[in-house]
Amino acid sequence: MTKFISYIVFSVLVLIVALFLLDLVYTNIYISHELDSKVSWARNTKHKDFDYVIVGSSRAYHSLDAKLINDSTDQNGINLSCSGFHPYEMFLIVNSIYNNNDIKLLFLQVDEKYSVKESSNVGIIDFVPFLTDGSIECNNFDDLADRMILKIPFCRYIKFGSKLGIRRIAKILLGKGNSSMERDGFLPILSDNHLFIDTIVNPQIAKNGSVWIDKIVALCEKNDTKIVYFTSPYYNVKEGTFDVFSNKFDPYYNFSNVIRDSSYYFDNKHLNLEGAILFSNFFYKKLEEDNIFSSCESYENASIHN
Repeated sequence: MTKFISYIVFSVLVLIVALFLLDLVYTNIYISHELDSKVSWARNTKHKDFDYVIVGSSRAYHSLDAKLINDSTDQNGINLSCSGFHPYEMFLIVNSIYNNNDIKLLFLQVDEKYSVKESSNVGIIDFVPFLTDGSIECNNFDDLADRMILKIPFCRYIKFGSKLGIRRIAKILLGKGNSSMERDGFLPILSDNHLFIDTIVNPQIAKNGSVWIDKIVALCEKNDTKIVYFTSPYYNVKEGTFDVFSNKFDPYYNFSNVIRDSSYYFDNKHLNLEGAILFSNFFYKKLEEDNIFSSCESYENASIHN
């Protein structure tokens, strides 16, 4: 019986040590490989000056070509939007890029997710390796079990194993990880399929505020960054849906209905490549027309490359 208990104790100790070591190895790999994700890139980029940063969900990620905008305006900017981002993840990425970097303009997407407080099951994934270092708030998880898992070494990698497991680690080590900052952070949808529906899209906009957008505003005020709010195009969206933002934000650009031709859309909420090129040109020309870029002196030494 004593030998059996000793064996159990020894096995538990080995398991604990293994979990700590695996957690350390995985975390160091994700932290040190900046091009694996935009989160890693933002946290590793230091002492850069950006004329603008675009932050939003997939609707901004796939619709605003920062390289096209940069080449057309002589601005130095990046698109840090990611698929699945809610305001919580948008706050986290803005907080990350402010780490020893300067930003003149923040182009902040607002839409039907504006008042969502919870983290996104998709958007949070690339932040998971950093959730225990004290620099990122991890108390936004409603499920107590999720919060407990984040505190146990390596368990967060087990929970998100399909996205952060050994296959992704192997790709990183083999130099085949995600090239997240190609085209300065823009990722086009290349599919020729059109998954939209013809019925009018009528997203409901909560009239209460957004705690995470408020925190982004506070960060920008602290760092002397001007915020420009915008809503990306929808296909067949109900007129007046986003009027609430016109009264809430200044400046605010409602682009939700600027592209009405369905051939430019992948689905009702996302532009395809042709649509993104069209919108990116419309976007920067409208901002130039309103002297948004010229209102902030351009940084000449900015670059997304370290």
